[in-house]
Amino acid sequence: MFYTLGHMKAPGFRRAFVTASLASLISLACVGIFFLLNAHSVARDLASSKVAIRAAFDNHMLGYELGRRGDAIMGQHQYNDCLVLMMAVDQRGTSTELTVSPTQSSYGDPRGVCADTEHLAKGDAAVGEPAFYHQYMHGQTMLLRYLLPLMTVRSIRTLYKALMVIILFAGIAVALAGLAQQRSAQVNLFWLIMFLAFARCFGLETFGQSLSHAPSDLVFVGFALLLSIAAYRGGISSRLAIPLVAVFGSLTLIFEMLTGGIPLGLALIVGGLPFALKPGPDDESPGRVISDVVNGLISFCAAVAAAIFAKAVAAIAVFGIDTIIISAQQLRLRMGLTGASGTGRSINPLQFVRSIGLGLDGLVPGTPLLGFLLLATAIFIGQWSARKLWRTPTPLLRLRVRCLVASNALIVLMLLVFWEHTIVHAWFMDRMLAWTVGSGFALFAMYLANHKTKL
Repeated sequence: MFYTLGHMKAPGFRRAFVTASLASLISLACVGIFFLLNAHSVARDLASSKVAIRAAFDNHMLGYELGRRGDAIMGQHQYNDCLVLMMAVDQRGTSTELTVSPTQSSYGDPRGVCADTEHLAKGDAAVGEPAFYHQYMHGQTMLLRYLLPLMTVRSIRTLYKALMVIILFAGIAVALAGLAQQRSAQVNLFWLIMFLAFARCFGLETFGQSLSHAPSDLVFVGFALLLSIAAYRGGISSRLAIPLVAVFGSLTLIFEMLTGGIPLGLALIVGGLPFALKPGPDDESPGRVISDVVNGLISFCAAVAAAIFAKAVAAIAVFGIDTIIISAQQLRLRMGLTGASGTGRSINPLQFVRSIGLGLDGLVPGTPLLGFLLLATAIFIGQWSARKLWRTPTPLLRLRVRCLVASNALIVLMLLVFWEHTIVHAWFMDRMLAWTVGSGFALFAMYLANHKTKL
């Protein structure tokens, strides 16, 4: 009742406050459920989990190379995969401590974290005390604690990639069904092209099976599928959109490890929500859509902020104020405010541009030229179509075009704000540009549909 009355009647600032408050409460509830599941996962059949990790090394599903560019079997990001596996079974803290933050141990092996993970699985004695990893919520680690006693590492990888493929092709099928039934061509062309773009340009070959990336990716494509289904069924109402976006925001943060989940989530809300909202009594008036998109953005940001706040409060309560200092130092590093990267090397704008270019093979693994040409073409035809439609007399189409342009600006902004992180990790951060590829081609299709061009 609180939400219905406040959200539907209160204008301006008051409505934004109500939306943010509701989103924060929903996010805190989601984080509370996550902490309960995390607590239950601690010490869950550790012996079987360690057997699964040892078998993965024996079967070459895990190796010691920290990055295997273009590897479609093991995946490309072995460092993060080994890290989350280690944190799943390295449980030398108390149950309360491990519920809030997982641990990472060192064995002094020069081969790095993957070798340390194998030592841990074998039961070797670690060097020194374990280090608690306070950055992130570590939803990936919680999932592995439940899955490792039941499945092999190979099976988990297969499951993650299969879920990605199923969700993407479900979205394609929904959009095709909408087009076949002659529903809104503008809406269904958008969803069809976006799902096709992510099926081709999201690096599924080498990241779809990642133990660290896949859960966050699944949250994103899962919500995109939900929005496309809502569009197929006539659109999602304002009252339902805001709480769903809040859940999406909290899950994004729970499974985020600065791999692009938050920027993609922002882009999906700003650029995708206008294609999923239920038409109002006057479909030509964009005022209600603008309001719903703004409140969707507020809901997402408030949910993310509330989840960060809950994590910070829990960490301070259990570990002390030093956890915030460590996290703040990491944030300054990722934003390039220290003048050096995590590798200790200096960073500069030229490195930023060069890293973005070299990381484009993340879009289409093994074929960076294809990734570059798809992106360049999408940018060219996208900006051309946007200029043609920028002042179209159809208000709703005009709004959708401008929201798509704004969604890409958000991705660029996040790449720039965390520019040190982008320089060091462009080989997986560039995957966010799959949104740019999809939205560019979608804008062109919308231009053709609007002008009833014969295809």
